[in-house]
Amino acid sequence: RDLHSFPTRRSSDLEIESREPMVLSMLLELLSHQNFRDVCLALNPNFRFAASRSVYKSILKYICFMHDRPYVVQPLPVDHFRIRTVGNTLALSWQAVTDTLEPTATPGGYIVYTAIDDNGFDGGTFTRVNSYRFVPQRDHLYRFKVTAVNEGGQSMPSETLAAYLASESKGTVLVVNGFQRLSGPETIITDSTQGFDILSDPGVQYMRSPIYTGAQEIFALDSIDSEEEVSLGIGDDRFHGTLLAGNTFDYPVIHGRSIAASGWSFVSCSREAIQDGTVNMSDYRVVDLILGLQKRSAQDTICNKDYSTFPQAMQRAIRGYLQKGGRLLCSGSYVGADMISELKDEAFAAEVLHYRWEGPLPSETDRQIKGMRSKAEIRRQADAEGYGV
Repeated sequence: RDLHSFPTRRSSDLEIESREPMVLSMLLELLSHQNFRDVCLALNPNFRFAASRSVYKSILKYICFMHDRPYVVQPLPVDHFRIRTVGNTLALSWQAVTDTLEPTATPGGYIVYTAIDDNGFDGGTFTRVNSYRFVPQRDHLYRFKVTAVNEGGQSMPSETLAAYLASESKGTVLVVNGFQRLSGPETIITDSTQGFDILSDPGVQYMRSPIYTGAQEIFALDSIDSEEEVSLGIGDDRFHGTLLAGNTFDYPVIHGRSIAASGWSFVSCSREAIQDGTVNMSDYRVVDLILGLQKRSAQDTICNKDYSTFPQAMQRAIRGYLQKGGRLLCSGSYVGADMISELKDEAFAAEVLHYRWEGPLPSETDRQIKGMRSKAEIRRQADAEGYGV
């Protein structure tokens, strides 16, 4: 039926389309853009993944029921990914993630994808176990990612880890991919205001996203019935038609290139492999902890996540490593601001890492940072290639 033939869209029209379709169809009412709590969910990538997976499961089960066939749900992405050296090989290992709502989503195996230097990933190598051995050539940078597979399909990919073995190595650095945050923007909820402050914290989307058109300017609740130009929620259009950078989960590759260029070898692992003791930092002379935009926020509670920069398990691991003479390089946007909410966190930053938070940048427009006898230009507004500071 030609939808353009309908001058208006009545509920009866929608009922006809769902009851008498030309193809299998459904109507899904999921969120309301007029409900602030719903919009918080809609802007959170973790919720969008959970909702999308639920829709996928429903379609799969319905079609299999109609055709009297068994169904198998694709697995969830793996975690606890790590790379270590064993002799002249790279030993990769990871852990399957259980879907507690779907017993059929158990992996039947895994596919390991490999890329060398600047080349793209290969077609993958299948393994039935959660480990893989690889013999690398010296002086080449290797990237790896893993998917879980079963008869229902293939999971989303893991984070991308990397490794490099130098011919005349000064030693081996452990690169920890500690930036795993996915989040909606900072929310403002008071008795008189409501909205999203994306200029203070736009959140972190998955990969790149066109999710924002601009920054909210009107936050006053008493303006909700005002003229459109000054009504609650009105903002500018600075991001209209623009993709914004999100979490690409491949930062060990970026850091690893600089480490390799300085004559060191390196391997990498996920932050959970450190926090649960799967990887012992004391096995390495230097640890490079990448934190990026990692930080705790009110958005974490939506999907029961904790994106703290230094949760207690990480603090214990770092404290033990440094007490044994380890050397830690740590980078991130919130390594100070995220450590002031509790006294024990402030004490850890001051006593173990030897710094304290002095506050945000005094100017909202200044692009130049000076210190340590050098200068650097920084990006102040987010775009498709990077985050705004």
